[in-house]
Amino acid sequence: MTCDEYVESAKQKFLTTLLRSLDDRMSDFSKLVAGFDVVHKKMPLEEAQKSFEKLAQLIEIDAKQATMEYQDFLAQTEHEGLISTIDKTSWLVDRPTKYMNLRLVFIVSLTVPISNAEVERGFSLMNLIKNKSRSRILQDLLRNLMLIGRYKDFQFDFFKIAYKILH
Repeated sequence: MTCDEYVESAKQKFLTTLLRSLDDRMSDFSKLVAGFDVVHKKMPLEEAQKSFEKLAQLIEIDAKQATMEYQDFLAQTEHEGLISTIDKTSWLVDRPTKYMNLRLVFIVSLTVPISNAEVERGFSLMNLIKNKSRSRILQDLLRNLMLIGRYKDFQFDFFKIAYKILH
């Protein structure tokens, strides 16, 4: 077996194992993620309660408390004229102690990918970095190179990050 064939075989085995593992872990994920509809659309309290119960399987929230928070949240945001999900999420972030369960649902919903495009970009970047001539790169170095490659255009404010960590 040539080096190229070995690398391709290893990639194939890795991806097959990864996909099987993801399939095992995420078999019911699509049903659970449907609970995040409460973030994007106004729904009756009974339906919201069911959504929060689904979400309680994913994240640590109290479904009954979240439903009560949701009822108050709808009244408050309608009174203030907030329409977009972004405005509502910002409003919740500014009230960290009042709507703890609902705030967590909204924040976690921002991390749920809309598509798999970001994952595909990650695999493409990995294939660019870990090519035939660099097939023996260790995981730590590969991860660091991928982070640099992925976020090369992002401007970090290191002083702001350090301030948040220290305070």
